[in-house]
Amino acid sequence: MFQVAIQPEETLFVFDRGLVRHIYTDGRPHPSSDDMWPTPVGDSIGHWEKQTLVIDTIGRTAGPVFLGRGADLSEAAHFVERVRRIGRDVLEDQLTITDPLRFVRPWQMTITYSRIANLDRMIPWDCANDRISSVDGKLIDSQP
Repeated sequence: MFQVAIQPEETLFVFDRGLVRHIYTDGRPHPSSDDMWPTPVGDSIGHWEKQTLVIDTIGRTAGPVFLGRGADLSEAAHFVERVRRIGRDVLEDQLTITDPLRFVRPWQMTITYSRIANLDRMIPWDCANDRISSVDGKLIDSQP
């Protein structure tokens, strides 16, 4: 689960596990290789093409594409995403991953995210706090 905050100079993806992804849209380039070090979300810069946010990400920590799942990527992985709303409550992310150390050709996928209904605040999630979850975009309370 994540929340999107759009500002003129950056867009933030705030995740329920406490991670924040900054996508800088102020025209800055990626840092030089001397100033770059891998992080779980990498370094993301972006720009808007009408209603689509185009994101370019490098410098992600080697490992699975998604938390604990997916192909094991190298630190050379390069991500290009095209994120847009395709409905009132649906975001689409067209993702292309290029990793010359792991793939023989780019890996492309489309991920859709549904807005969670009736959520008035985001609660940090961890194994000790598994009370709140959602199914098909509807908030459910797993406590009796």
